[in-house]
Amino acid sequence: MRRSLLNIVFSLLVLSMMTGCWSKVELDERVFVNGLYLDVGKTPGTVAVTISTPLSNRLQSGQESGGGSSSEKPYSLLTQQSTSISKALETIHKDLSRQLSLSEIKIIMISQKYGKQGISDLLEWIKREPDVPIGAYILVTSGDLQETAHLTPVFEQLPTTVLLSFASQGYMLNTTIRDCIVSETAGLGFAVTQLKTGTIISAADAGKKEAWAGIQGAALFQQDKLKGALPYEEAKVIAWAKGNLRFPIYSVQWDETRGNADVKFTYTNGRTSVKMTNEGPVFTVHLKGRASIIAKKDALNRPIKDISGIIMERLNHRISADFNKSIKASQKSGADVLQLGFLLEWNYPAFWNNVKEKWPDYYSHHAKINVVTNFSFDDFGKEY
Repeated sequence: MRRSLLNIVFSLLVLSMMTGCWSKVELDERVFVNGLYLDVGKTPGTVAVTISTPLSNRLQSGQESGGGSSSEKPYSLLTQQSTSISKALETIHKDLSRQLSLSEIKIIMISQKYGKQGISDLLEWIKREPDVPIGAYILVTSGDLQETAHLTPVFEQLPTTVLLSFASQGYMLNTTIRDCIVSETAGLGFAVTQLKTGTIISAADAGKKEAWAGIQGAALFQQDKLKGALPYEEAKVIAWAKGNLRFPIYSVQWDETRGNADVKFTYTNGRTSVKMTNEGPVFTVHLKGRASIIAKKDALNRPIKDISGIIMERLNHRISADFNKSIKASQKSGADVLQLGFLLEWNYPAFWNNVKEKWPDYYSHHAKINVVTNFSFDDFGKEY
């Protein structure tokens, strides 16, 4: 009898864990949003909200049976505008047959116009909407937002997968909503990867052009407003200083023999420090890296070891110049994108208390920022 009771209890425990069919019913009743796109609405005082959602029925048919026409996109884009993000989402939601789920948002993209207007409404909504992950990446597009949202995912199934790669794989910056909220609260700036739009020739139909997007550089924010932008090469150094950049390639040249070389970094690291002087704080950005020479052209045909010193000198000069340009642009915008204010507060709290209320102005006109490079060559390619 006792053994029978134990068998019954064990069977009940096993049955209690077999709830997969309940989850299946719940999934069938939901629409999972993986991308959120925000633009200024056509009517003054409104916001245009677009959601991107995968279509599970088309994804399954393509994966399991290879069925489905190539013209059938495995995702949907729905747009509405209203006086707020939540009201626009409600307008989208009321016309759907399933419940909207915001917990799977991976990417939030905004237009330049929306960024210049200010993203405080977006940040405030996310602070109060528990379903939206604050770890979602944020991107800016300099082109038409709808064109970017409709980009052709050449190697992927979903456009949001491409955008997620731009944000997370070390091509540029990996700024998240969490970073934006922290920066806004502290009164500091931040930088966001900025994309550009264009067209490409369709791989499936050579006569057809399709929407395309790529990395243009970085958008500069001070607190919640977009203040400026950096081109790609200058934005790379900011990403490097923040520890985001992987495997950058630089080209350098020297005039005496019209020589040039391409250098690929296999390791990069960035950190910042501050020292108080009689004239105020002096910040130093340390850029460290190891590189390989992957191509070279030299009119004198000298061995690579003999000209490695020239290449290193030019490399230091090139990257330092890019850094100084980027810092000058950020100071002109009043955007402390390296968040040096945090460093100052941590090391010299009394000084920070005196300048924190006017920090954007102090950063623009008084902050002294130097760069120190520490590079080495791992190898010289296949020549050695």
